[in-house]
Amino acid sequence: MKWDLTYHFKNQEEFEKALEEVNQMVAKFGEYEGKLNNEESFVEYCLLSKKFEEDASRVYQYASLKSDLNKKDVENAAALNRCQMALYTLSEVRSFADPEILSVGEEKIMGFINNHKEIEEVRFAMQKLFRGSKHVLDAGSERLLSLFAPVTSSGADLYSALAVGDSKGVDVKLKNKEVVSVTQGNYISLIANSKEASDRKKIFEAVYKTYDEHKNTYATIYNNVLQDNKANAKARNYESVLESFLYDNNIPTSVFTNLIDVAGNNNKALKKYIKLRKKALGLKTYHTYDRFLELAHSNKQYSYEDAKNLFFTSIKDFPEDFKAKAHEVLREGFVDVEERLGKRTGAYSSSVANLHPFILLNFDHTLDSVFTVAHEAGHSIHSMYATQTQPTMLQDYTIFVAEIASTFNEHCIIALGKFGRNNLKSLTVDRGKEFAGYLELENKLDLDVYFADAYSSWQRGTNENTNGLIREFFPKKFDFSTINQNHVDIVEDILNNRPRKCLGYKTPLEAFNEEQAKCCT
Repeated sequence: MKWDLTYHFKNQEEFEKALEEVNQMVAKFGEYEGKLNNEESFVEYCLLSKKFEEDASRVYQYASLKSDLNKKDVENAAALNRCQMALYTLSEVRSFADPEILSVGEEKIMGFINNHKEIEEVRFAMQKLFRGSKHVLDAGSERLLSLFAPVTSSGADLYSALAVGDSKGVDVKLKNKEVVSVTQGNYISLIANSKEASDRKKIFEAVYKTYDEHKNTYATIYNNVLQDNKANAKARNYESVLESFLYDNNIPTSVFTNLIDVAGNNNKALKKYIKLRKKALGLKTYHTYDRFLELAHSNKQYSYEDAKNLFFTSIKDFPEDFKAKAHEVLREGFVDVEERLGKRTGAYSSSVANLHPFILLNFDHTLDSVFTVAHEAGHSIHSMYATQTQPTMLQDYTIFVAEIASTFNEHCIIALGKFGRNNLKSLTVDRGKEFAGYLELENKLDLDVYFADAYSSWQRGTNENTNGLIREFFPKKFDFSTINQNHVDIVEDILNNRPRKCLGYKTPLEAFNEEQAKCCT
């Protein structure tokens, strides 16, 4: 499946005509300089901004999507560059606007908005502008900064051109003499399915050696980006580069730094998980690329249709409108599925005002790609709801909330795996009131719920046996204030990894891996 970009323009001629109209609109903004203190002119300026948002978004998205399909195509790159230059020119032409609006004053500007319902959607942008007035420079300074925009924002383009546009597949001979072509799109799946440590190392180095070969160039690009960010922060009176990036989302730096501190101070479980992975995988040394190895290996591959169907099954009990949007965002023509040389790596959902979202994938037939389909569908569904409920200039959403819908969809897939009929047949519970809603459990999870008889703990033998084992370490009335989490983790590790007589004196993980291997070979 590939994108059908005729959704935007039937041919290049239509695109060029639309781009020319956008450039004409850019020039028209200059006519309002010195006039924004006039109510009629201010309204016209806002309506022009809305029109530009709609038309320019279509033009830019078309050029951007076309470029991402083949980063090696210079004509695609040139078309995208012309769209970017239109935006840079707009920034220059409109450099007068923010300082002028601030000089008019918040009370008067809000009065204009109150008098004209057709521009109500600019209220939030104006509130944001006045909130950040100290970061807006005078008109001359704003114009000067806008002139440097094409240079200072080129870091990402340079990186993409070098890392993707100039990249090529590398042939690697594996230990079994097989030769595989390694690309940025397939190396993870190749590593995940590689049993030989030497092969994993070769595959990993095949991808990353190009970064090493061009390390000075990448370092220069990175340094230019950092210097640009620093200069922008200082020029606009931010206390730090971090503040400059968080400000548009209205997030204090303390929230971000606290998030980092909490994550850094509570990573014991992650460290423990890495140690257990190393042990379970039988590795003497745990390399960076070993993180792609599966604990329970499966040779199962998923088609793109499999991925869609799993996602659709995971949301089968959701409202009809949500399910309809899920099917719509994954409709043919709006998803580019397979990896190709020159195609942008990774995955994303591209959404612009009032238009159908597009999804880019590099589907490699792994379970991870299944989750990626659900993830990107979440972004696109979010965008469709925004289009349905919000006016043009309010449809965009901040990064701080953007990942909620996508990760929610991933959890739907996880829940399907945990609670699907094939994995969980029944549930036996005690007679506590917390299970009064057992009928809902049966209906939602497609399983049978049973209740143990009163005073018959033996009917839930595993539960009671585990309680007894725990009591050997922590007797009844044990004072847990005398120990820390590390003590609990040690006991947990001992109990979970002890050999079971019923499993032929294997640990549960060993038995699971054996059964997994049987069903997947």
